[in-house]
Amino acid sequence: MSFSSFNSVLLVLILD
Repeated sequence: MSFSSFNSVLLVLILD
């Protein structure tokens, strides 16, 4: 499971 990509999405959602 690639968490890097998911982590990026989470960061964008949180920082958005």
